[in-house]
Amino acid sequence: MLTQSFWNAGENIGRVKVLVSEGIARARGNSPFERLRNIVSFSFQHAPISESRPLSLPAKVG
Repeated sequence: MLTQSFWNAGENIGRVKVLVSEGIARARGNSPFERLRNIVSFSFQHAPISESRPLSLPAKVG
């Protein structure tokens, strides 16, 4: 995974994902948090993979 020479924005493997959701906190039940809707989702890729792509900031010089 760390030596791939290609980038796919839809790939799920090898990414750190952060999902911010809106919901209700419950005192009882199987789940203490009932998600109502997802607000925003961020997906990050390990820096050495993205350094070879023009999307990486800051770009390496030299």
